[in-house]
Amino acid sequence: MPSPLYRKPIHIAGAPGRYSLYGTNPHHTTLLIVSPVAGLSAYERTARELARHSRVYLLELPGGESTSRLPEGWDPDRYADWVANWMNSIGLTHIHTLIGHSNSGPVVMELAPRWPKRAGRLILAGSIGAEPKHTLLRVILAYARGVTSEGTFPLRAFWILLGNLVKQTASLCHQRKLALDKTFESLASRVNQPTILLWGRHDYLAGLNAPHRFAQWIGANARIVWRKTGGHDWLIVEPQTFAQTVHDQKNLGNSIPPPSLSPAPPSL
Repeated sequence: MPSPLYRKPIHIAGAPGRYSLYGTNPHHTTLLIVSPVAGLSAYERTARELARHSRVYLLELPGGESTSRLPEGWDPDRYADWVANWMNSIGLTHIHTLIGHSNSGPVVMELAPRWPKRAGRLILAGSIGAEPKHTLLRVILAYARGVTSEGTFPLRAFWILLGNLVKQTASLCHQRKLALDKTFESLASRVNQPTILLWGRHDYLAGLNAPHRFAQWIGANARIVWRKTGGHDWLIVEPQTFAQTVHDQKNLGNSIPPPSLSPAPPSL
């Protein structure tokens, strides 16, 4: 798998982050935005697999595991400002594929309408914001229900989350609140780019009805693709399959059919 060409800590408007660059394909650029509750290390294998077909930027947001303490929690619009400033700082003017996972999904949806010509298509994998769980117990039970498909990653994720809770208490608590209570219909309804919802059939955390709601809000440019054995973190657990799925969908654009409100059968 391709190794990172470089990894850099960054400070944008005084807030710390980090990014890595993988691959040298000049014809296709992918930006994978790390969930603010995790860190860059969890997504490195995924970035390497994506780099077989694309030049890949892997971006860790302020409040991530390897950044300095963030004194307060950020909403998606503030993260979107920070990402846009980072792009400008490195001269990144166009992204063919913009990927958000879990808590970075709303960040991607916030960015999309700002970049009608800078972002070609969106990939949302297990994004929060369609089926709020309202209580922490429901979140825990929903995640636990899907761990049988995640191998040993849930144990690793627990330690990442615990470390972040100690280091990034304010940020993590705010992100938890967004996942518990917030619906991002207003963000999704402003998305105009072709959008592919890559969802695990065992993603009870984001919710199995969530991709249908997002597709309804986004409209005719949305398409749902199911991973039959995937859970909430299947892009991390199955990086090769995820990267190949992203690559296989590369020609989807104006041909994306209108969303169906009936459950779609697994396609993978």
